[in-house]
Amino acid sequence: MFDVQRSMFNHPIQFLSGPLILRALTPEDTPALLAFFNSHDEETIRMRYGHYRNEMTIDAAKRLTSVDQSRDPALALFTTGRHPEIRAIGRYYLDESGSSGEAAFVVHEKARRNGLAGFLLGELAVLASERGLKELWGTVLPDNHGMAALFLSAGGTETTSPIDEEKVFHLPLDRLLRWRKKFLTAKNIHPVTP
Repeated sequence: MFDVQRSMFNHPIQFLSGPLILRALTPEDTPALLAFFNSHDEETIRMRYGHYRNEMTIDAAKRLTSVDQSRDPALALFTTGRHPEIRAIGRYYLDESGSSGEAAFVVHEKARRNGLAGFLLGELAVLASERGLKELWGTVLPDNHGMAALFLSAGGTETTSPIDEEKVFHLPLDRLLRWRKKFLTAKNIHPVTP
């Protein structure tokens, strides 16, 4: 098994669907983020943002790629090759308490069911643990069964938001880190060796 340390960034990681490169989003990724957003169907956008939005502005993309990675990490999995494309993004936003963060993911329709969201959840858990957090949490629309299943399998506990019907999952990092090791083995996710 492996831990993706900063030295592992920009190295290929093998998934069942093929190798992808893990790295933090940077402002230079703004065009790739716009292309990623524009590749989504209406359902993907609604599941990720909670409502349909037909476009992402350049300013919005710049804000999402220019985050303070030491506070609100945003990781992406890119295709290999001369013109890398984003296949998945995972991030968390640090809560005011400093002990937890809200996690969110989006995976390209063509890359689903390959463990990308679970992999990113595990890597965010490693970063969060290194930074002293105790928990990640996420909100999921009632019909987003895939993300709900991922959070439950990762040891999350489910509650329903009193304001709307969104499900809220709390994932203690100690449980999440134990799950991560099993997940990587089960999905046969590993660094590509030269």
